[in-house]
Amino acid sequence: MTCPRCGLWHPPGTVTCPNCQQVLAAQQLVTPPPPARWHRLQPWCAIASVGIGFTAVLVNGAMLSPRLLASASDADRLAGYLALLICGSAAAGVGAVGLIVWSYQARSNVDALAVGVPKFGRGWSIGAYFIPVASVVLIPLVLADVARNSTLGRPTRGIVGLIWAWWMTYAAGSLAASAAQSAFVASGDFSADRSVVDNLVLPWWAVAANLPLVVAAALGIVAINKITRRQQDQADRGLRPAVPAVRASAELGSATISA
Repeated sequence: MTCPRCGLWHPPGTVTCPNCQQVLAAQQLVTPPPPARWHRLQPWCAIASVGIGFTAVLVNGAMLSPRLLASASDADRLAGYLALLICGSAAAGVGAVGLIVWSYQARSNVDALAVGVPKFGRGWSIGAYFIPVASVVLIPLVLADVARNSTLGRPTRGIVGLIWAWWMTYAAGSLAASAAQSAFVASGDFSADRSVVDNLVLPWWAVAANLPLVVAAALGIVAINKITRRQQDQADRGLRPAVPAVRASAELGSATISA
């Protein structure tokens, strides 16, 4: 590099000319950090969708099985109940892991797409799931932020509304299911004098209290698939900009000197 004022040659990286004190930073190229990694969301979206869907089906099937298998022996009814409940719990674990990984990758893709300015960092896409009570609000806030910043020139109000409907329905359904279980235990239908299997036969009103959770599962599957498709469509349109190298200004060089 040659000083534009005195013509003295300097090795690359020199900030000022020691001969005439000319700021040289303006002549250097500043390479920006590499763009964020792009994640293909479809695999984790499928895992989360299958886990959420099977959880809703299997857990509700377990609640209905003692009533539907009324003609079977108590041992068979109990075995069926436990099998469905264990499988439902396993599906819930798979769905939870899939949803958390999908959330993190979807939020990372927002940085790669660079079509918006998200309010929540990547850490929130994981941490929001582990904050008691506040997660009911934090999770839809983070996911709505991802949805808003996943596309350019397309309305996002519908997806954001879908996300809030999903989590509010889930919260209401969880409260309703817990209240129904407590009411059933307090009622005369639940008694220590009855067999274990007979106590597992829930009244229809208690079963109906779990329906919001089924609706919430369906809304969640639709929501994450919509965000996945929108991000992929945005990427396919070639709007993942490669940030070019830019020339540093003389002010940057001055700031470096003063630092």
